[in-house]
Amino acid sequence: MKSKVWFFLFWGLVLIVIYVSFNLYQKKSFMDGFFDLDSSIQKSNEKMYNAIDDTNKVLVSGLDNNPELKKIILRKIEELRVIIDDFSDQVDFYKKGLMVVCTHGKKMTNEEIRNEINLIESKKSFYFDSRTGQPKASKDKDWTTWWMVEQHQGDSLELLVRNTHKKLIHFYNETIKECQIPAKLKDDEVAQKINKFLNVIALKIDDSWKETSDKNTWVESRFDHMPFAACMPTLEKIKSDARATEAFIVNDLAKLVNPQIVKDIFYPILNAKNGCITQGEKFKAQLALGSFSTQLIKTSYIVINGKKYYLNEKGLVYYEEIPSKVGVNEINMEAVVLNPLTGETTRSQSSFQYQVKK
Repeated sequence: MKSKVWFFLFWGLVLIVIYVSFNLYQKKSFMDGFFDLDSSIQKSNEKMYNAIDDTNKVLVSGLDNNPELKKIILRKIEELRVIIDDFSDQVDFYKKGLMVVCTHGKKMTNEEIRNEINLIESKKSFYFDSRTGQPKASKDKDWTTWWMVEQHQGDSLELLVRNTHKKLIHFYNETIKECQIPAKLKDDEVAQKINKFLNVIALKIDDSWKETSDKNTWVESRFDHMPFAACMPTLEKIKSDARATEAFIVNDLAKLVNPQIVKDIFYPILNAKNGCITQGEKFKAQLALGSFSTQLIKTSYIVINGKKYYLNEKGLVYYEEIPSKVGVNEINMEAVVLNPLTGETTRSQSSFQYQVKK
């Protein structure tokens, strides 16, 4: 009888260990998915950064016949890069600051946090798991809530986004007005450009978060009891929106010089409603071409996971899917652009990852 009892106790313990280990593995994989998503957005940011630089190089050579306009545009592009880089550095403070607070697991002043941020690289063994390479604080929720919500760092971040949004609108308005005479723009063309920018600016905080959250504020919807790992892609997406806004402005200025000079710098842009969804829920996204021209609508399309999608009259593709698996799902995209003037076809690939939870 005793042997049977010990038999059941033994296998009962084995099952418990297997169950706990499986759940830990599932949680680890789930957290890893957020870092994969963060990495994917970072790579997208790098591509946009390089594409903007490529456009700038073309601009320099294409402005020689209009030195007055060239002087204005090159100066404005430099000013814009400073604004976006400074904004990105400030958002990085929240990313790195969260890592410091969550890893230490204690209350810290902003001065202490800033000092510790400078030591992250030299203290990798303290901040990162040697086996996985991921931050040790991946699952922490309490200290993200304390710093971002209770200590109002999230409010400061929201204010930063809103103020930079206004700054970019003012910057664009002043730039277009300054370019009006040398670019020979009519008053109604200037007004149309300014109005269009108000509708397409990517860096903003609107009320769309209310559709998927029962929280009271934007800050709470993004950081209240959110794991550290989940906060990383949220913050990186904010940087991505700023870089996308820079790309739009630079490409728009390129059109003032000569609509034909911006060529072979095309890339698909995916703007997802959510980077993390529940299994069975539809994944929804809006796709567009970077460096877009209305002349290309009929000769361009985007291939998504092997299927061809044509652009609508606004140069957009609306895409949705129900993911087939839990965990990381990837969307592979290719922009195919035929230049109707030269007959040249340009292809550029990109990808996007999102997380599906049960």
